[in-house]
Amino acid sequence: MSTRHAPTQAPMLEMGIVPSSQVSDRPWGVSSIRDDLASIPLSRDLRSVLHDESGTPLTYLDLGRMGVSVHEAWDRAARDLLAQNSCSEGVEFLIRPAPHLLDGTPGWDIAHARKWMAHPSTFTVLHRHLHSLLAPRTELSFILCPDQEVAVYDCAPDSARQALKRATSHAEVITYSLGFPVIR
Repeated sequence: MSTRHAPTQAPMLEMGIVPSSQVSDRPWGVSSIRDDLASIPLSRDLRSVLHDESGTPLTYLDLGRMGVSVHEAWDRAARDLLAQNSCSEGVEFLIRPAPHLLDGTPGWDIAHARKWMAHPSTFTVLHRHLHSLLAPRTELSFILCPDQEVAVYDCAPDSARQALKRATSHAEVITYSLGFPVIR
């Protein structure tokens, strides 16, 4: 007599960008198990960290227990994000005016932008949407704030960085480069 099990549904995976300095990258063999946070480098200064739908960061060991590689999990998190935010008209974004001007330039807050910026396919969708919506005059500058918020401004990265320096802000200026976020 065989017992038939219903297939288990794969857990939802999420991702978000963090500064590389927040992710430990110990060499293999330093600990008995690979318990570092599961992450993918996006650029020299930024990484995509994987976590479950409750926000708990996942380790490489967690991914191994799920039977997926870090790249498979990263791609699945991107597909999950797109699926969760898709509707009959396309992909929905929650955007509102940013509470602060950047040297007189209005900005827009983007809900869950750190998730959208954590994979080239999702960041490309976000970037294209912002271009069609805002029709920027220059390159878009994404401001990554220490409080986890992200705002986008229609100004050159150098102008944004100088304005943040004058405001003594610890925010980072990020630009879109072929799907990847790059600190400028």
